[in-house]
Amino acid sequence: MRGTGDLRPAGAGIAYFASIFAVGFVLGAIRTAFLHTDADDTIRLLAVMVEIPVMLAVAWAVCGWLVRHFDIPPHAAARIVMGTVALGFLLAAEFVLGMVLTGQSVSHYLLTYLKPSFALGLAAQFCFAAFPLVRLVTEPLRSPAP
Repeated sequence: MRGTGDLRPAGAGIAYFASIFAVGFVLGAIRTAFLHTDADDTIRLLAVMVEIPVMLAVAWAVCGWLVRHFDIPPHAAARIVMGTVALGFLLAAEFVLGMVLTGQSVSHYLLTYLKPSFALGLAAQFCFAAFPLVRLVTEPLRSPAP
């Protein structure tokens, strides 16, 4: 990073979160419109299995664009900050949204992750968080800025 005060990775993480949360919100609303809230978890799991590849493909593309737009250095620390900030905001936003929309208790909300569809969604969120670091090993080397 350019210095210890470089906030670009955190800013990119917030932008990454906001972009993917918006897409996920739309896809989740579409999924919810077709599934009743009491739908059996097998049906919910199938819906999530269809949604996840779309979300991860969008996340991969958005991540690459943001890395270039924010000029995130090709260093693991910067990429880890970007992904961690994005994941932290995403988990917090989903938690708050879940509480507001469903009125669930904290313990009930956390217990939903024992269901396969929610556990798979959480695993996909960790993949989303890893993308900035993974892109580090898949992108061509850039020459440092003058």
